[in-house]
Amino acid sequence: MDIIDIIKNASAPLFLIQMHTLKDLQKDKLFFKPLSDKEYQYLDKIGDDSVINLLSSTDSIKFIDELRKKNKNNKVILTITDKINFNNDLFKSDINYSNVFVKVNTISNPISLDEYVNNEKTLYSMVSGAEKLSPLERYLYAYDVVKRLKEYKEHKKDKLLSRNLYSILFNNYIVCSGFSALLGDLLDKLDIPNAETSVEIDLSSFKASAQLRKKYEWDKIKPFEKYKLVRKQMNFIPSEYGNHSRLIVNINDPKYSVNGLYFSDVTWDNDLNKSFYNHALMTEDKAVNSNHKIKLSVSPCELLYSDSIEQFNDKLNYILNHRDSSRDYSNISDSECLKRIVVDLISIINKLDKEFVNNINSKYKHIDDIVFYENDEYKKLLYELANYIVNSFNNDIDGNTLLSAIKVIYDEVYVGGISSNDTKKIIEDNNSSNLFEFGNNIFKK
Repeated sequence: MDIIDIIKNASAPLFLIQMHTLKDLQKDKLFFKPLSDKEYQYLDKIGDDSVINLLSSTDSIKFIDELRKKNKNNKVILTITDKINFNNDLFKSDINYSNVFVKVNTISNPISLDEYVNNEKTLYSMVSGAEKLSPLERYLYAYDVVKRLKEYKEHKKDKLLSRNLYSILFNNYIVCSGFSALLGDLLDKLDIPNAETSVEIDLSSFKASAQLRKKYEWDKIKPFEKYKLVRKQMNFIPSEYGNHSRLIVNINDPKYSVNGLYFSDVTWDNDLNKSFYNHALMTEDKAVNSNHKIKLSVSPCELLYSDSIEQFNDKLNYILNHRDSSRDYSNISDSECLKRIVVDLISIINKLDKEFVNNINSKYKHIDDIVFYENDEYKKLLYELANYIVNSFNNDIDGNTLLSAIKVIYDEVYVGGISSNDTKKIIEDNNSSNLFEFGNNIFKK
């Protein structure tokens, strides 16, 4: 029985839109999912003071248009779950509805549709011209834009001002999560799969550097000597860890024979005067063994830092045995905990490689129904996930390949191309930084 049949049935309540009665439509707050074509004719029954909460979907623009056609001026709060598809619909439309407000995620405060459009146009302009580049080139272009935007700086009174995507566009503040939010958004616009992740970073390297700067003429010391001094000084400083945001990116570019997942840490390459790329495409080995040591955590993200099947299993066991410190994994059975870890891990990988996850879902059609430890199916699933991670995060990109892509960006997008002096400076800056961070050179001279 469809909505019209229900309305014609005199013995039934008068349901007009998505099981809302005429009385319901006069309430202060209304919540709607996508409507059927028949239901649009009843929009004029909505109370004039009702606030409409709407999830963005393929017909959210149509909903707003139909509401306007009926001369309804209700406040609409639109929660956007897929910015790219919503923007594609929005910029094709002629929306002029002053009472529409947008929430970009569930925890953000609504902003006007006009403000949202202006913010998004600013973001699109930041990567304008890069659409014609190859995937590796597009990624490096966006990385370049973000790392050169402004210096790392925390807003001490209102931390959101250095983290919120739209706030950091128009102020002088940005920290690691702001860098990640901005880079992730630009990569979405350039169709580069990415996922934000959090790690715990040992802060002792920062303290060691600060202490050594007071003791030595730091700028006169060679990079590799700095690297050794910092490592030695860290032995005398108690470890202290802090949360740190970075991205994982999927780069598949046949032009450069690059295909893999990489840790991307634009915060560590943030410099307004130098072109650093040492943390742009880190393998698992580099991400773990840089000067910025990371701490084993009770999180499925930790499983991504695995260089072998054995290490994946060890880390999985660590999470299972230390889950009292994790609210998500405590007070449940081992079987349920393992299942939850797997599901959470797959949700991260899904943002990076939907094809792989679709293949997993086709092989293990009832992951939620698998009773872990009771048969061998879960072992096959774990092995497949571990094998994928180990093979995906350990495909190093040499400096010459990076330099080739950087030169194309300069020639195709930047005015004037790249000079021999620019190339020389990029090599020198990155070799110097790489010696300090990893103890070796990235570019061959």
